[in-house]
Amino acid sequence: MTDLLYNIDSVEVAYGDNALNCVVQIQERITDIAEYIQTHDELNDFEKTQLEDRLNKLVDLNVKIQNELQDQIEKINAIIANVSTPVKISPLD
Repeated sequence: MTDLLYNIDSVEVAYGDNALNCVVQIQERITDIAEYIQTHDELNDFEKTQLEDRLNKLVDLNVKIQNELQDQIEKINAIIANVSTPVKISPLD
């Protein structure tokens, strides 16, 4: 059990910060695009297409991240339900 707890703690430390950094970087890209649009009065067709493409890719990435996290939450909840369910012992015949 000690090894399991250590592994969970190390995953949180190692991957938790990386995952949050990824989310922050996505937000920074969104902010960069929004600021670019605000500071440029007229965008040519190429810029519009490029910005729209980048924004759509960010949306796709966010959806993938959300779906993966939702799947993980469902797995965790299933495990919790199994742990919380009392063990049924059949009477001996």
